[in-house]
Amino acid sequence: MKNIEKYLSLLTDTQGLLLTSRYSRYYGAEFDIAEGAAIVSRKGCRYFTDSRYIESAENGIKGFE
Repeated sequence: MKNIEKYLSLLTDTQGLLLTSRYSRYYGAEFDIAEGAAIVSRKGCRYFTDSRYIESAENGIKGFE
């Protein structure tokens, strides 16, 4: 089971998770970026970061938009 799937398994009555700590983002996305936030929901997973990390995020993060 991938780490993002573990987060999704926690979503019973919860609509989504907001991952703000660097550790939580790294665990879920399996990619280390210093700044950002991630939203995990059954409708999709999104990763937000500032313009310094956009190219790295697009090339390195799988399973997130």
